[in-house]
Amino acid sequence: MEEKKQQAIANRFARIEGHVRKVKEMVQEGRDESDIMVQLKAVQKALQGAEKELFKEQLIELVPERNLKLAHEKVDAFLK
Repeated sequence: MEEKKQQAIANRFARIEGHVRKVKEMVQEGRDESDIMVQLKAVQKALQGAEKELFKEQLIELVPERNLKLAHEKVDAFLK
């Protein structure tokens, strides 16, 4: 995986980590459960996005370089 992509995915996980930390604080503060559930759904969606990016990069690495642009387009269409 390209270093730029690695850094982007690492940054995504750093944001997720911060979000999870905030959810933990909400629990410790005794915040309303429905508010916590909303935040948990947001964390789940962020994790799914990271999973898609990692999956996409894995697929792209399997494609010959001459078809890379087309591969990106097809993978993006598939993952939507």
